[in-house]
Amino acid sequence: KIPDDSFLQNINIQGDRVSINGFSNSASTLLKILLDSQYLEGVESRYITPDRNREDGERFSFEARIRRSNTDEE
Repeated sequence: KIPDDSFLQNINIQGDRVSINGFSNSASTLLKILLDSQYLEGVESRYITPDRNREDGERFSFEARIRRSNTDEE
């Protein structure tokens, strides 16, 4: 579940790669959620930076691979 204080501006899926951009009060908390996701693997932070337009906010960009389910391999 995406935290209530996190907002996704863009999700781009190409093949098994997904890029996620947005802003959050705590992008590191969102990153941990994505790292623990059963649907994603190889989650990486491209950047987390203060958002000049929001007090106590951060802009983020994450990339990951969509994890293949066991049924995809059969």
